[in-house]
Amino acid sequence: MYNDNRLKNLWTNGQYNLAAEPIGAVVSMLNEKLSRSDSHKLSSIREHWQKIVGDELFDLCFPSRIQSDILLVVGSTATVKFALEQMYRQAVLDHIRDLTGKRLKDLKCIVDTR
Repeated sequence: MYNDNRLKNLWTNGQYNLAAEPIGAVVSMLNEKLSRSDSHKLSSIREHWQKIVGDELFDLCFPSRIQSDILLVVGSTATVKFALEQMYRQAVLDHIRDLTGKRLKDLKCIVDTR
């Protein structure tokens, strides 16, 4: 077990880099590492998004991220959320599988009015 003096010697002898980084950079790096496995899937889905959802929904929503094989889509209104989750869910998942070869468990839409 290390005591305080031993730990201090490890740090000050250059065995560990003490360079501080902004928390935003650390969070960004961590987010990138955690999502890296799904980034290829997501970029492929974004590339085909207009074909997947059609012209009517293309301007009203976009794929945000994939989390546990669930596609998270940001929609502009509650109506878009309802349409994607209730009416077009299975059709969108089928189109994704047909166009990209990627299987996803589900689709979830969140509303963001920004």
